[in-house]
Amino acid sequence: MIRYFFLILFFSSFATYCQNSKKASKESLKLKKEIFQIIKENSLYTDSLDWKKIKEEYEMIVLSENDSASQAILFKFFTEKLRQVGDHHSFFVSKKTMSTRKQTTDHEQPKSKYLGDQIGLIKVPHCLTFDSEKDLALANTIREEIKSVDNTYTVTDWIVDLRHNSWGNMWPMLAGLNALIEDEEVGYFVYPASNNKISWSSKNGSMLSQKGKINDYKIKYRQLKIAVLIDSLTAVVEK
Repeated sequence: MIRYFFLILFFSSFATYCQNSKKASKESLKLKKEIFQIIKENSLYTDSLDWKKIKEEYEMIVLSENDSASQAILFKFFTEKLRQVGDHHSFFVSKKTMSTRKQTTDHEQPKSKYLGDQIGLIKVPHCLTFDSEKDLALANTIREEIKSVDNTYTVTDWIVDLRHNSWGNMWPMLAGLNALIEDEEVGYFVYPASNNKISWSSKNGSMLSQKGKINDYKIKYRQLKIAVLIDSLTAVVEK
């Protein structure tokens, strides 16, 4: 089963350029402090970052009255630090971008296919909606696509195609792919600062944080092999 997930650094404050930090708004100063703490406490790469040096440079960051300019400066500074230690996955999302994503309806849909030789394939696109109804719809579509192939053919092995799946909300994807596996723990969130682990549970007919019931179909042949296809665009976190 897939044991990969993505990390979005999402902040409530707005925020970019200018001359005098004394002119920076309270929102920008709050954002500056918030970003520093969240990355230090939660980044998978926190042990690889030189926090003493980063703090020295961080204290020298000059913000402005323009919140958008301040945001750009802060995002650029911390993104570069993360990239330097090998984190090519984390990124920042503004409230405006999140709102736009929720309204987006034009996105790729999951598709299934029978490949012959008792092999089924399910193509799982990225999930960018962050909207509860659309998330449930995606999970249900994944399961319906699996069900369609499984009920039409004798399928003993599956391929999960994550090529070009660049990022998004992992819960609808996991909920949909639950049709291929038994209910169990499928991965963990790991907090480096405390070494605490929070497991991801995959349960039939449900999706974490969602009240809505989803399709509870399970494939007929359970003693199967699952292959996962990825490419250079697949969002994978390794540490």
